[in-house]
Amino acid sequence: MLYHPNRRLEKVMLDAIGDIKRQLGEHDSPEKVTGSFAYAVLLNIATAHGRQPGVTHIQFMVVNSSGTDDNHHSLVPLFASAVHPV
Repeated sequence: MLYHPNRRLEKVMLDAIGDIKRQLGEHDSPEKVTGSFAYAVLLNIATAHGRQPGVTHIQFMVVNSSGTDDNHHSLVPLFASAVHPV
């Protein structure tokens, strides 16, 4: 087993996104998704990366991508968070 500590954040983020996608696939309500541990993880990551001068609110989106196209037409929105103050 290989361990890459420098990729831990990426793994946590991908696991949280996968969990939200699973919840959406099971037709969970948006309220259930926003109350989930995965939502809290992604909100924490977005807030930490959004701490810039002048930033007062943060929002994140989970999207699907074909992974083969460099343009934005291959991005399909799946879920948008609420707008949160930072």
